[in-house]
Amino acid sequence: MAGEIICRCDSCTARFKIDAKFAGRKAKCPKCTAVVLVPGTAVAGSTTSTSTVVPPSTPATAAPPPSRTAPPKATAAPVAAAAPAAITPTASASAPPPRRPAVAATPPALPQPTEPPVSLGEPSPAAIFTVSDGPKNHADGVALATGSSSGSAPYTRKKSANNLPVILAAVGALVLLALGGTIFGGLYVAGVFDSAPTKNGLASRPKSGQVKTGVLINWTPAERKGGSVTIDGKPVPLPAIGDVEYPLAAGQHEILLRRRGYEPIDATVTVTDGQRVSVATEWKPDEIALAANGLAANGLASEGTTPNSTGTNSPGTGSSTSNSSRPSTSFPIGGAAPTGPPGFDGYLQDLDAAAKQATAEGKFVLALFGSTDSDELTLELGEAFNTPEFKDWARSYFVMVLIDFPRTTNGLNYVEDTARNMVLRDDYSIRQIPMVTLFDGKLQAYHTTTDFEQALEDPVAAATEWQKHKAKRDELFSAIKTVNSAAEFAPIIPALDWIREASLIPYYRPQVESWYNAAASYDADNQNGCLEVIFEPYLVTKLIGTRRSDARDKKAVLDLTKPWLNRQFIDPNRAVQTHLMAAQLYSALENETEAENHLKRANSYKPTKTELVEALRQVNLMLTNRNVLSTGTGFLISEAGYVMTNNHVIEGEGKVVVRIPGQPDPVPAEVIARDEMRDMALLKLTIPEGANLTPVAIVDSSVGRGASVAAFGFPLGDALGTGLKFTTGFVSTPPEGTDNNMILLDMRVNPGNSGGPLVDSSGNVVGMITAKTGGFGVDSYGFALPTSDLMKFVDTHLPADAARPAPEPEATTTAWDKVDKRVSPGVLMILKIDE
Repeated sequence: MAGEIICRCDSCTARFKIDAKFAGRKAKCPKCTAVVLVPGTAVAGSTTSTSTVVPPSTPATAAPPPSRTAPPKATAAPVAAAAPAAITPTASASAPPPRRPAVAATPPALPQPTEPPVSLGEPSPAAIFTVSDGPKNHADGVALATGSSSGSAPYTRKKSANNLPVILAAVGALVLLALGGTIFGGLYVAGVFDSAPTKNGLASRPKSGQVKTGVLINWTPAERKGGSVTIDGKPVPLPAIGDVEYPLAAGQHEILLRRRGYEPIDATVTVTDGQRVSVATEWKPDEIALAANGLAANGLASEGTTPNSTGTNSPGTGSSTSNSSRPSTSFPIGGAAPTGPPGFDGYLQDLDAAAKQATAEGKFVLALFGSTDSDELTLELGEAFNTPEFKDWARSYFVMVLIDFPRTTNGLNYVEDTARNMVLRDDYSIRQIPMVTLFDGKLQAYHTTTDFEQALEDPVAAATEWQKHKAKRDELFSAIKTVNSAAEFAPIIPALDWIREASLIPYYRPQVESWYNAAASYDADNQNGCLEVIFEPYLVTKLIGTRRSDARDKKAVLDLTKPWLNRQFIDPNRAVQTHLMAAQLYSALENETEAENHLKRANSYKPTKTELVEALRQVNLMLTNRNVLSTGTGFLISEAGYVMTNNHVIEGEGKVVVRIPGQPDPVPAEVIARDEMRDMALLKLTIPEGANLTPVAIVDSSVGRGASVAAFGFPLGDALGTGLKFTTGFVSTPPEGTDNNMILLDMRVNPGNSGGPLVDSSGNVVGMITAKTGGFGVDSYGFALPTSDLMKFVDTHLPADAARPAPEPEATTTAWDKVDKRVSPGVLMILKIDE
C-alpha cells in the first residue's frame, strides 16, 4: 500500500505496517513494544534493524551499537519481460496458522506452475485466515481438453495437533492493538510467559527433577530474591521456587552465584554423562558492602569513589573471587561503584538512596533505564541530559538515577549492583530500553516513557511535559480516602484508568493488591461491580510476580479466573476482555480445557466495543475453522441433494462436508462422480429438515463475447466474512476462442470461488468457475467450464429420478438483485476437514 512500510520486529518476529513518514526512525512493535528501526523506503517485505530490548547482564563482548542512520534506499529492479499468464485453480484453504500473531495478514500469492505469483490483494484488517503458500501438484494432473495442465491443487495447510494457541495469540494481538495496549499490554510487557532462551548449550530451565546431566544448586527459595546465576559467563534464569538445576554438557563449567549483600560464590564443577553435580551455597556477609552502605547513607563517601579491596579507585578492581581468570565485577553490593559510566557522571545507581535524597531536598527522581555500552539511544539521552541547559534546570527538580544493563565486561565494571538492577527490571516489568520513569520521594511513579523524540531535541521541554503528569496523579489519588464500602470504591475507578493508560500497573502493585482485597471483602460476588473493575489489573500484578517461576506457579495465579466462569460481570466489555485474556494465557500453558471454558464464557456476553465484537467474532470463526483443510464453492442442482463443484475442490485428504446456512454444523457429503480431465465432481448430501435451499438450473446454451454474467462463491474462505459473495463481469472470449475450451471472464475471482456457478442475467447457470490467470504484469482473468461440459457430466451421473429445476425465462432487463435472490439459496460452501 502506498505510503506505508512493512516492518519486522527482530525481538518477536511480528510483522506490522507503519506510515512511510517514519522511514529511518525508531518505532515500537505493536506486539511486544520493542524498539525497531523503520526501513528507509516503503518496500514491502523490508526487515528492520535489531530491536533494543532489556538484556540480562552478561560479561560478553557487546555488538556495536545500532546505527540511527536510515537504511540506504533500494534501487529500482530491472523490469522483466511480461511472462505468459498461468492458469490456477481457485479453490481456497485455511492458511497455516501464523507462527506469531498478526492483526492484518496479507495473503500470499496464488501459486503458478511456472511463473512468479500474483498478489491477491489485501483483505480487511479482521482477516486472520489467508491463502496458504504451499502449492502442490495434482496427483494425476488436471489435463484440460487442450492437453494443458492447471498444475496446482487446492491449498493445503499443514496438519497441527492443536492450533488453539495460535488462534488465541492472533486474537490477543488484535485486542492488544484495539485497546491501546492497556491491560493486555501489561501482560506482554511483563513477559510473564517468556521462555528462557537457549544460550551456548544452556536450554530453558526444565521441570524440577528432570535434569539427568547437569548441576543442582542448593539455594533455598527464601534467599533467592535479588540473586543471580551465571554459568560459563552467561546469565541463566533463577527460579523463585523449586529446584535450582540446569542441564549441562559433560565437561568443566564455571558457576558464579550472586546475592545482594553477600560475597559471591564462585565454583568450578566437572560434569560427566548421567551425573548431576551439587553446588552448596554458604553465604557470607559482604563486610565491604555493608561498610560502603553505611558511608553512603551518611554522606561520608566521596562522590564517585568507594574504597575497594585493593585500595585503588579504578573500575573493575573490586573484591576478587577464587577464579582469578574471570574479570571481576564484584563491587561492594549496595554501595557505589568507583565511577559511573562515561557520560553519566553524577548519576546515582541506587533508587532507594535517590528517593531518600529527593525527599530530603524536596525533589523528584528521574530514573533512566538503559544500556550505556550497547544502546545508542541510551547514550544519546545521556548526551541530551548532560547539556548545561538541562543540568541547570534539572538540578532544581530531580535526583538523576541510572539503572544500567550493560552487555560487556567493561560496562559491568561501572555497575554498583547488577543483581539489584535485575530485580528492578523484574519488579517494574521493564522489557524495553531506554526507558525513563519519574518518581516522587516515596518511589511512587507518575510517568514512564520510551518516546524520546522531543527529549533528544529539547530535553527541558520534554521533562517539563513529563512532570505535568504528577498533578493529574495527585488529583486522582487525593480523592481516594478509604475503600471500606462500594460507595467509597468509586474514586478508585478513574485512578485505576489513569494507571492503565500511563502503563504504570507494575509500579502500583501494592496499591492494586490493596484495592482488590478491599473490594473482595465487601463485593465478593461482584454485585456492585467493584470486584470486576480491579480484578484484571490485580491478575496482571500477580502474573508479573511469577515471571521467573515455572508453569505451576503461573497456573496457580491464572486459577484466580476460575470463579469468574460462574460469577457474572456487569460490564460485558470487561467480561469479554477478561475471558479472552484468560483463555489466551491458559492456552500458553497448554491447558486447552480451561482455555475453551473461558472462550465459552466470553461468548455468553454481548460486548458493545467494536474492537471486542470483532475479536470475539474472529476467535469463534477460527475455532469453527480449526480443522478446515480447504474450502471451495458448489451449487445445488436437484432437490434430492445433488451438488456440482470442481474436482480439485474435493480431491486429496480430508472429509468432504457442506456448510448450509442456518445449520449449526456442516453436513457430510458423498462424492458420487468425478471427472479429473475436465475438473468436475458431483456430490450427494442429505438436506437437513428446515434448510432453505433452492436448486439452480443449468442451461445448455453458450454465452457470447460481451455477455453480462455474475459469479457466486466464497472467495478466500471466511477471511472476508462467512457470507456468500457476488461479483459481476463480462465474457471476454467464449470457449471456442481459448486454448483450454473454457469461458474467459473479465471478472474478479479468487481462491474459494472454484466450483461456484456462473449465471446469466436470468439466473441460469451458464458455467462453473474453475481457474484464473496470473503472472507479473498480467491482469487476472477468470475461467469457467462451459455448460456443454456440465450438462454432459450431469446427464451421465445424475440419477434419472433426481428432478432438476426448469430454466428461468430469459430476462428482458438485467436486475442483479433479483438474480441474487433467485440463485443464492442454491450456493453452498464446500469444505475439506481434518477428521
